[in-house]
Amino acid sequence: MRKNTKLRVAIKRVLNRFATRLPERPRYNPFEILIATIISQNTNDTNTFRAMEVLRRYGTTPRKLASTRVEDIAKMIKIAGLQRQKAKRIKDVSRYILRKYDGDVKSIIKLPDELVKKELTSIGGIGPKTADVFLAFAKGSDVIPIDTHIFRISRRLGIAKPKDTYEEVQQKLQTLIAKGKRASGHLALIQFGREICKARNPRCVSCIVKNLCPSSKYFIQQTGFS
Repeated sequence: MRKNTKLRVAIKRVLNRFATRLPERPRYNPFEILIATIISQNTNDTNTFRAMEVLRRYGTTPRKLASTRVEDIAKMIKIAGLQRQKAKRIKDVSRYILRKYDGDVKSIIKLPDELVKKELTSIGGIGPKTADVFLAFAKGSDVIPIDTHIFRISRRLGIAKPKDTYEEVQQKLQTLIAKGKRASGHLALIQFGREICKARNPRCVSCIVKNLCPSSKYFIQQTGFS
C-alpha cells in the first residue's frame, strides 16, 4: 500500500470512529466561539465550558468585555488557568472588534478567509490555530485547525516532520481529509489524541490504526505488550 493511501486509510478510520464519540458542546455565537477558543488554551473542555458559563452570565459582547477590567475578566475565567494572560487577550480582541467593526463580528465573517485570518492574527495573542477555529466553526470555512494533539498525531503517523510549521502540517492533513469533513475531522482527531494517541503512554495496543502507524511498534515495545 502506498504511503499516501495508507495515511488516507488511517485518517478516515480515525474520523469514522471518533466523530461519533464527541462530547456534547454548548452552542456559542461567533464572538463567543472566538472567546472560548482563547480560554481553551492549555486547559480541558470542562474548564473552558465552566469559564464560559460565568462569562455568559456577565455578558459576552465586544462592547461589554472591552469596558471590563482585565482583573475582573481574569476572576471570571480563573478555573481555566492562565487567567490574567487570557483575560488580556479577551479584552484586546473585544476592543479591536469594537473599534474597527463597531462590535459587529458578522462584518469580519463576510471577509475572505485570508483576510479574516490576517485580521485576527494581527491582534496580540491570537495565533493561526485560534483564527482557524473561528473560520471553521464561526464562518463555516473548510479548514482544519491544528492543535497540539493533531501535531502529535501527524508526526507519529508520519504525515508531518518534527520541524514542520503549522501551515505545513495543515496543508498535508487537508490533502488527506475529504472536503467538508475538516472541521469535524479536527474534533475527531483531538478526541483520538485524548483517548488513544496520548502524549504520554499512548494506547497503541488498542489503537485502530496501529497496523498503519510507523510509531506504534516503538511504543508497544516500550510497554512490553503486543
